[in-house]
Amino acid sequence: MTDWEKALSQWLAELESRYDTLKSTVQETVGWGSSLQLIPYRGYGSERQVVLTGRVLRDSNLSSASADSSVWENLLSTYKRFGTEVIPGIRVQVSIAGQQQEVVTDDRGYFRLVMAPVLLSGDRHYYDAELNVLPSSSDLAIATATTQVFVPSPQARFGVISDIDDTVVYTYSNDLLRMIQIVYLGNARTRIPFPGISAFYQALHQGDSGEEFNPFFYVSSSTWNIYDLLVDFLEIHGLPKGPLFLNNIDLSLTELLSFTHDRHKLSQIRPLFDAYPNLPFILVGDSGQRDAEIYHQLVHDYPNRILAIYIRNVSPHDFQRRQRLNAIAQEVQQLGVEFVTAPDTLIAATHAARRGWIAADTLPAIKADERYDQAQADQSM
Repeated sequence: MTDWEKALSQWLAELESRYDTLKSTVQETVGWGSSLQLIPYRGYGSERQVVLTGRVLRDSNLSSASADSSVWENLLSTYKRFGTEVIPGIRVQVSIAGQQQEVVTDDRGYFRLVMAPVLLSGDRHYYDAELNVLPSSSDLAIATATTQVFVPSPQARFGVISDIDDTVVYTYSNDLLRMIQIVYLGNARTRIPFPGISAFYQALHQGDSGEEFNPFFYVSSSTWNIYDLLVDFLEIHGLPKGPLFLNNIDLSLTELLSFTHDRHKLSQIRPLFDAYPNLPFILVGDSGQRDAEIYHQLVHDYPNRILAIYIRNVSPHDFQRRQRLNAIAQEVQQLGVEFVTAPDTLIAATHAARRGWIAADTLPAIKADERYDQAQADQSM
């Protein structure tokens, strides 16, 4: 942590001590009431179990953003995402495929449910799950919600686990001030995808035959508070649907700056390998943080389960980082895993086509998509 980051962290820690009083005042101003907001996250399942997570909050009346939303409107939406009150001890009933199970929110309002046995078939690709807040002695209103539980298709040849920040979308996670500007002062419609990523991921999803429906799982160090923003972003830009795995840290730079990416991402990815023991994976990340090191660890933990590692090179002028990536590449290749560092999407896609993971006739569309996205990115910068 640099000196200015330490100073900023200390300043925010002092600011947070005055936060509660301001928070109650602002909540009255923006009209937050006593109703609940039940937020289920996309889950995943198999013939053995269903894993579903979510959160219960006081409803902040968050509205959808548009491309024309002002910085102030985006800032207010960010405040609503992070300033809302969590509701612990709430009983939630989950219903899926004719089965029901209850779970209780923890002290941060989160819940995680593992339901087994649940006989789900991959022929449907996903199932709808219905969630209900059960009556309690509080004066909070009952809330309901639905979400999707994704199940790999029987035709799936592999799964894809992808980082989001600086892999799918520009985040500038190594530049804190720019990251705050983009992530917290923008919205899903103002954020920019990396050129060609949507077409490449759709090609991986469809596979070489076009009918594989290979499952996608997205992992990010971003907090769950911006879950809706990321889901909207993926949908707007046509990326394959799939569960997202974010982090339950608060919006505190004291906590954000001390956060260990390795621990978070490994804890989110390992259950996927365990849930699908017969499914190999392709891992996609970037060079900006520690995706390569995390994936390297997974190669050791799950031998013969990883087909390839794709690392987007977002730090081409960092000589030490390049050396480190070369060393990791040599080690994982000796273990039979292909390691590709690429400055753009088309290079990774060309490699995937040679290996038979995507159809070769998708490359022109990926190249065209890359050119279009690059033009849009150049226009907005």
